[in-house]
Amino acid sequence: MNKIIYLICSLLVMITFGCQSNKSEQETIKTSKTSENEELLNGTVSLEYAADSYQFKNGFPVTVRATISRHNMDDLEDMAAFLLEDIGLPSMTNNEASPIGSGCTYSDEVALDHGEILAVGKRLKKLQEKYPGRISAQAGPLVKLRMYKEMEDAKATEKLTGRWKMGYLSSCGGVFSKLGVLHDGSIVPCSALHALTMGNILTDDLLELWHNSSVIRDVRDRYVVPLSQIEECKNCEWVKYCNGGCPGIVQQMQNTVMAPSWRSCYKNFLKFNNLRSIYDAYPQEETKTWQIK
Repeated sequence: MNKIIYLICSLLVMITFGCQSNKSEQETIKTSKTSENEELLNGTVSLEYAADSYQFKNGFPVTVRATISRHNMDDLEDMAAFLLEDIGLPSMTNNEASPIGSGCTYSDEVALDHGEILAVGKRLKKLQEKYPGRISAQAGPLVKLRMYKEMEDAKATEKLTGRWKMGYLSSCGGVFSKLGVLHDGSIVPCSALHALTMGNILTDDLLELWHNSSVIRDVRDRYVVPLSQIEECKNCEWVKYCNGGCPGIVQQMQNTVMAPSWRSCYKNFLKFNNLRSIYDAYPQEETKTWQIK
C-alpha cells in the first residue's frame, strides 16, 4: 500500500533573541534587534507562543528548523541551548536565509555572504560536537561546506560522490520523492519553488500531477543537464564536480531552473575567502568527521 507521509514542520525563522539557559522560560524567550524588515520576513508570532504551543502538544513530535541570517548568526549558541536544553527538543535542523520570497526583497540585509557561510559553518560544527546527533541540516552552511569538501576529494581522487550526480544540475533531488503544498492548496515541486504551481490539492489529482505535470518534469530534467554546457561554468576547474546549487534561488532571480546558483559556487567561495581549498580553513582531521543528515 502506498502511503503519503505528512511532515509538520514548525519554523523558527530569523530568530534574533538573546537567551540564557539558566533563566526561566519567560525570561529566555525575548526578541531583540526587532526591525520592520524582520517583521515582514517573520510575521509577528511571538516565541512565547511557539514555546507554549510545543508544551501544549504534550509530546507531539515537532521538527524545528532555524533559518540563519545576518540578524541571528551571532545567536547560534544561545539558539541551540534554548531549543535543545531549555525546551528539551530531541533535535533541531537549520538552513540559511535565501533570496526567495521576502528574502529576495531584503537579500542584502539578511542573506549570508561566502565569508559568513564559512564562519557560521565552523560554529555549527562545534555545536554538533557539543550536541552529538542532535543538530542536522539539509541545506545551508553545513551542507555547503561538506559539499565543497566532497568536491575537493573528488578532484583529488577522481572518485565521484554518490550523494549527487557530479557535473550536472543535480543539487535538487527532492522533486523525485516529495511535493510541496502551500497554504492555499497550491501544489508546487518544492516550497522553494513556490512560483511554479502544478495544480491545487482541493481540485486536482495528486498522482496524476506527480507523474505527468510538465512543471515538475522540467525541474527533474535539470538532472541531465551537464554544467559543461552552461556558458558561465564550462571553463571552470570545478565543472566536473559541482551540482549547480538550489534551483529555487535561480528561479526567483532569473525566472528559470536551467541555470546554476552563484550562491553555491565553490570557485566564488574560495575567491571571496582568499582560500586555495576548503582544507585551508579546516584541518583535515576535522573535515573527516563532518556529520550532515
